[in-house]
Amino acid sequence: MTPPSTTVSSAPLRRTTIDTPQLRLRPDSETSGYIDAVWWPRSSNLATELLDLIPALEPRAGPICRIVYDPRAWSPTDRRLIIDKRTIRLDPYPFELFGTMYMCGTDGTVIVLQAIPAGADEAFARAVLAASDLAPGRW
Repeated sequence: MTPPSTTVSSAPLRRTTIDTPQLRLRPDSETSGYIDAVWWPRSSNLATELLDLIPALEPRAGPICRIVYDPRAWSPTDRRLIIDKRTIRLDPYPFELFGTMYMCGTDGTVIVLQAIPAGADEAFARAVLAASDLAPGRW
């Protein structure tokens, strides 16, 4: 039996602004290393957090069609997410590196993302983002 999908409206969420960017991306010109992005979500609700993350990554990956995520880092969620009438497959996989996510574009592009736990101490999360050697995302 297929679990029900989660439908999320495209209306923007109201959140408080934090000075440090929540997303850091590797520059397009840099090709070395495993991690392409570091992200500090504001909650452990994957479906809600993806509303902001997906549009931030689609300029690089194209339309996202599948997300492989570490289920230990998130609250339980459905296996499909529908955003603007588009279905995105959500596949849990316990990665060795906690919080790893693969954001898969329809053209075969894959962005490997490291999520900082949502409940992490703010000073710790800011330090991880700052030390990532990746450029701030447009967020």
